Amino acid sequence: MIFSMKDFEELKNLYRWTYEDEKNAKKLKDMALRHMEDLVLNLPYGFPDRERARLWLEGLFELKCTENMGYGDPLTLSLIRQFLQDRMAQEVTSIQERHSLLTSLNKLLDLCLLSTLPEGKVVGGFSPLSRYQRWMIRSIRRVSRVFDVFILLTLLLVGFSIVVWIVYEFYLVLVGKLPLERGGLSILGSILILYAISELLLEQVKTTKGGAVSIKTFLGVALAAVIRKVLILSLSPEKFYELLTLSLILLSLGLVFLLVHKVESST
Repeated sequence: MIFSMKDFEELKNLYRWTYEDEKNAKKLKDMALRHMEDLVLNLPYGFPDRERARLWLEGLFELKCTENMGYGDPLTLSLIRQFLQDRMAQEVTSIQERHSLLTSLNKLLDLCLLSTLPEGKVVGGFSPLSRYQRWMIRSIRRVSRVFDVFILLTLLLVGFSIVVWIVYEFYLVLVGKLPLERGGLSILGSILILYAISELLLEQVKTTKGGAVSIKTFLGVALAAVIRKVLILSLSPEKFYELLTLSLILLSLGLVFLLVHKVESST
């Protein structure tokens, strides 16, 4: 075998195997064991008894792939993938949860396939990494984590600053230093900025945990920015054409946002 336990842990890191994937693997194991008889019937190779089948499935979903129990057969793993996809479609009503389970299932089966390759064999362009390559990848991942933390802290700092600014604007309106109409629109614009920062912060947290980047989030931020600009220009009637242009941009962004939301929800 080309993978020791240490190598396998490194492979899991490269695949961004997370705590959420661990939880999903337990759910998938329970699902597979509930339908064990039907699942085994779909496999090309039988098991001598029920206990052996149960131990094999438990080992697969607990990622005991380095124990050489035949987890790396591509046909078997493909049939398991298809079987559990069908069960998820019937039993899991939440689209988001189904997508999360399927993502973890794909990671799990790919990991078991890669970890049990014969020495020197390459599948899909994958080959064992040299020590230098592994060091480079680890270093890049560490730098990436530093950047992620820096972005999170920066967004938090800016968010708190906007909160302080909103409180200050309320104060100016209450003491009469800022007209109510202009002050109300200014506060609303600041709240939109805070909304944009909040969305970016949540997206960054999700990405740091290994989630996929959502295009919808960035469209929502763009919508918030355009709406704020429209609110500001609404106080200046002489900028009619600029306001009309922004309104058309806002309409276009809104339509794109709805389309992306529908696509992301369906997947």
